[in-house]
Amino acid sequence: MATLDILTLGEAIRAALGVDTGHEGDVARMVTAVSGRIDELVGPVVNRTVTEYHDGGSVIWPRQTPVSAVTTLKHADGATVTVYTEDTWGSAGNADGFLVGQSGSYPHDVRIHRRSGGTNVAWPAGHSSLELFYVAGRAADTASVPERYKEVAIECMRRLWDREASAWARGSDPFVEGGGQSSRFFKVFDYVVAEHLGDEMKPPGIG
Repeated sequence: MATLDILTLGEAIRAALGVDTGHEGDVARMVTAVSGRIDELVGPVVNRTVTEYHDGGSVIWPRQTPVSAVTTLKHADGATVTVYTEDTWGSAGNADGFLVGQSGSYPHDVRIHRRSGGTNVAWPAGHSSLELFYVAGRAADTASVPERYKEVAIECMRRLWDREASAWARGSDPFVEGGGQSSRFFKVFDYVVAEHLGDEMKPPGIG
């Protein structure tokens, strides 16, 4: 099983499929494929560490959302490196600080402001001069994934198992890269994700 899977193998076999042992490899590949597709549609579920480089400007927009925590934020101007420290809202703030703004109702509205003495200021200019390390996701690990996402993954697994399980004996595995995976695979359950997690779907064009 992959570290970013939404379901454990036991959850997938018992709750989603109700199958006996002997299908572990098939089920594991399916769980990883389903988890990856849900991530693509609603953003990371299980936490992962992300490193990005951003230009200067008024605000930084992390590319993977929601954001669980910002680990490190630096600016490089030649050999001069400034390390920013996270501010606490309402405090006097740091001379070189930052503050993460994240909507409580929409997980993809995340922005990072530069702060100086408790006031928002612009990030220094420069192409890819800001180095951002952060944790994106909603749960520390597979075991901690909220039931809302597990239930969606279980429903997707049930639908896919009925359609795809018998195909493994006849041809290539549809759940591995290069194994015949196509838009057909996603059409089986994309609407399930949209129905149950519609308020968390990423807007079109957001990777």
